[in-house]
Amino acid sequence: MPLLLVLLAQAGPHFAKTDDVRPFERGRRLVAAYGRALDEFRKGGVDVALVPFPADIKAVVDALGTLDGPRVAPALDASCRDLAAAARDFYSLVPPRHWAVIDDRPIVWLPAVDAPRALDLLRETFEKGIARAPFVVAEISWKETKADARYAAGAAPRELDVVTVAGGAGYEKSWYVALRIQPRFVAVESWSKELAEATAKYADKLHRGEGLMLPKGPWTGERNVNWQVKYAPFERGLKPVATDDGLFEKVELAGIEMITTKANKLGTKRCLYFDVDDSWQFWEKKTVAIVVEFLDQGQGSFALEYDSADAKLEPPARAQKSAGEVGLGGTGEWKQATFPIGDALFAGRLPGGADFRLVVDKRGLAVRRVVVRGGK
Repeated sequence: MPLLLVLLAQAGPHFAKTDDVRPFERGRRLVAAYGRALDEFRKGGVDVALVPFPADIKAVVDALGTLDGPRVAPALDASCRDLAAAARDFYSLVPPRHWAVIDDRPIVWLPAVDAPRALDLLRETFEKGIARAPFVVAEISWKETKADARYAAGAAPRELDVVTVAGGAGYEKSWYVALRIQPRFVAVESWSKELAEATAKYADKLHRGEGLMLPKGPWTGERNVNWQVKYAPFERGLKPVATDDGLFEKVELAGIEMITTKANKLGTKRCLYFDVDDSWQFWEKKTVAIVVEFLDQGQGSFALEYDSADAKLEPPARAQKSAGEVGLGGTGEWKQATFPIGDALFAGRLPGGADFRLVVDKRGLAVRRVVVRGGK
């Protein structure tokens, strides 16, 4: 069953260690604060509380008491000189009934650090100290590849074993993506009492293997979206996006307006990126047709690449799957090219959050209209 993880510090005590209170009183407050936080997690459907370590682990253990969930795992601090020893110490201080485990292996959450041989040392230390192998969750910046699962800190939801979501205005949208990906874990990067009720709803869907409906917006239910430069409004659910390798400018030729690709510092390829409004399609496999009206000028060709749902490709390649090429004949006329696509996902995984791009090499490309026709 997928697990929901939350960093305990997001809901823990909010008074400083330097507060003018006696040690006993401070300890009592810590236990009470952690108890409230853990109870909030339990009500919010949280399976695992990631406890920053080193931390006030005794207060956390006292707060756990006989509480029926969540289980706890160490979220190790990047300042730890010996990650293996810190993880071992955590599990030696926490009663086994409160351990967060996968296949009887205690979870260890590693920070974004570069520690050569750290994973080997971690496993060796666990075998000697607690006679179990750890289940290691590492940040994607780790160069070693022996982790059991990976996450991306501070990033939008990505196709990893652990999908991270953050609170705020995009919380529901982040959960929509997370549930579409169907990961092994979801990690909530922020927490508040206001989020607890919503999180409980999403956690229930995670555990049931259910999804969310895409939040409605201005282009929900429309058959097509399009962009053009002749009539206002120019953007109707579709817009060009400027990126480092996708620079463009608006020009006029013989009284006709258009946008054309510009040279960039990243190489000879020039791209035109387009973003489909999320209320029309987002993280949902559909059949569409993309119609491009272009100026048939010069020789060569241009290609269309798109963010696809093709599970046969690795995630980076899925976001730039080719839909084919169109040759240029140098007629000087405006022509249309139609690209039928049967597995469009449009998850915004291209640079600039774009969903598809037109690619040309060692030359420019002029375009005045693009239409995306909807399908099923």
